[in-house]
Amino acid sequence: MGELLAEVVVLVTVLVSLVTGAKVWNRLRKKGEVLPYEAGRRPTWSGWEALVVFFLFHWGLILGLAVELLLGGLPSPSLEQPLIDQVLRHSHLVREFSEEASSSAENASSSNDWEELVVHPVFLLLQADPSLGTVLWCSAVVVLLAPIVEEVIFRLVLLGYLAQRERRWRRRVWLFRLFLPGFLPVVGISLWFALLHGRSAEEIPPVEEVRQAMNFTAQLGIVTLLAVMIMAAGKRGGFLANMGIDLRKLGYDMKVGALACVVVTPPLWLLQAQLTRLLAPLGWAPDPVPIFFLAVVLGMLYYRTGRVVPSVVLHVLHNLASFLLALLPIFVK
Repeated sequence: MGELLAEVVVLVTVLVSLVTGAKVWNRLRKKGEVLPYEAGRRPTWSGWEALVVFFLFHWGLILGLAVELLLGGLPSPSLEQPLIDQVLRHSHLVREFSEEASSSAENASSSNDWEELVVHPVFLLLQADPSLGTVLWCSAVVVLLAPIVEEVIFRLVLLGYLAQRERRWRRRVWLFRLFLPGFLPVVGISLWFALLHGRSAEEIPPVEEVRQAMNFTAQLGIVTLLAVMIMAAGKRGGFLANMGIDLRKLGYDMKVGALACVVVTPPLWLLQAQLTRLLAPLGWAPDPVPIFFLAVVLGMLYYRTGRVVPSVVLHVLHNLASFLLALLPIFVK
């Protein structure tokens, strides 16, 4: 019953997305742009501030790479295996598949067996412990904390820093002028953001391990968010402005984020479903691909407005809709 209801919800949202997308396309065709670029004051970040924020949020990954280098060592780069692939494998963002996983893929009785493996660990935790406390904690982390923290770190600070540097690079280096303004920083941050969400489906993680990982990620995000807030409070121009918030345009920003969610989320659901059928038998979770396209839209919202509210609203609503959709098969029998 829950799966059937989820399919109906997806069908209805896809129809709404198509209608809304057609209106957006019509506006683009008539006016040449959908979201005007706003050239007003934007939060500025120094190189050391961006580096501190990056390190605070990625210190677990950096520590893991350091341990691998000191204890195991990384293999020398080769043409057959790109360096970025080696680094990702050794940082456990993407685990190298074993021969046992390959043989399991060949002997899988049905696609449903593999689809169970690519279920996000959060929903594995909810399946094992569907108590009210676990549901509230997971929803708070997935729907509220993660979108706010990630948008502040990846869009407000990292993308904001690269965007302001790009303006200088475009004046000095002709190569950067071959790309549209904002293309390189938006795509670069989106690619890194997507890679961080990469995972394999060769094994189901223990439930307690998932719980501990969520707690650690939540604490890490809160610490990094507080650091950004302290930096923003010490800058000129006002705390809210440095955090990418303009109360005078709050209603407009929320509408933009909500509209983007209506247009973007259903196609990403379809893409996720199709990629799951293709990649699940190989032991891969398709998360990075739809997340990359979502991150591009999030980045463009911030780049065009200079405010973080539209991307936060889009991210929150996208996670909320995806979270509720995934809960239907668990709680509606």
